[in-house]
Amino acid sequence: MGGKEVWVTWMPAGEGASRPDPVLGALKSYGFQVGGTHWVDDLEKMAWYELGTTLLEAGNADLWLIAGNRSDFESARNRYALSLLSAMVREGRGPGFPIFCMGIDFLPDSASMPLLTRDFSFLSATNPGWTAKIVAAFT
Repeated sequence: MGGKEVWVTWMPAGEGASRPDPVLGALKSYGFQVGGTHWVDDLEKMAWYELGTTLLEAGNADLWLIAGNRSDFESARNRYALSLLSAMVREGRGPGFPIFCMGIDFLPDSASMPLLTRDFSFLSATNPGWTAKIVAAFT
């Protein structure tokens, strides 16, 4: 998968939060270029917008992976910001741009997600085959 860029948005934050190293390492082992950043929970200052402008630039990402714990995806603030951000990215990159939502400690269910994020592909980090689904997005 050389040359394909996966952009990882890591939602867990704070003391004791899980680190992205195992996820990043798994992606790199498949030959992906990996970029990314931690999620910034600042709805009032539209922190999601900066991430959106990064994702709109085709050279920065061929796929977007959002990783978080159940509590991250249940947060009303995060859900609202993800909805706005996904609308921005879908408008700019088109419906074919792959977006994956990965639960670190659970498998997210599309029906429980905000309407604008229900077309994401959903993964669980607890399933050892999650990387194969990322690879398949490029075939």
